Amino acid sequence: MYSIITTSAIVVRFRNSGENGKIFSLFCRELGLVKAHAQGVRKANSKLRSHLADFSLAKVSLVRGKNFWRLTGATAEKNYFQSLKIAPLKLKTAANIVRLLERLLHGEEKNETLFDLVKNGFDFLENLPTEKETILAFETALVLRVLHRLGYLGKHQDTISFAPALSGPASSWKTFDWNEKLLIAIQPKIPDLIAVINQSLHESHL
Repeated sequence: MYSIITTSAIVVRFRNSGENGKIFSLFCRELGLVKAHAQGVRKANSKLRSHLADFSLAKVSLVRGKNFWRLTGATAEKNYFQSLKIAPLKLKTAANIVRLLERLLHGEEKNETLFDLVKNGFDFLENLPTEKETILAFETALVLRVLHRLGYLGKHQDTISFAPALSGPASSWKTFDWNEKLLIAIQPKIPDLIAVINQSLHESHL
């Protein structure tokens, strides 16, 4: 008999399944990116329904099934969609990040550090000013940190001095520090940093 695993998760997307169910893509702190089936969640009286909106942060309980994990419980902690939708560019940025995670993560693999990096980034994004340059600087910084954490930057992380621009010494990649001064500092470097991102993804055949 499989045990129940309870973990924090960000709801990446979902699709309808069967008459009343949904299959969710969940980015989980304890499991990585997984597919989970929730039976009856589309019913009006479903207890899970309100806790599993797109881009929501929830505490979920999962049991491994034959083809998918099975969602047995969920408690919403925060709805990033609701807090970001008032600024469309912020919402688009969050969507870009979760699409990148789907692109980079293959199979189930626990990565608590990556989860915390993304969650802390989204928390910071909620309160950022809505200027285009600021949001672009945030997205660039978070994408670079995700790529670094997953090992995709490789030799390119030494070709441009973006590490000091982001947070001081290179060891700061292991932290989750965010502040607006940081974003102001990297804005002049954005074209070069985007080139690093694109080249790294290209060389990784992603």
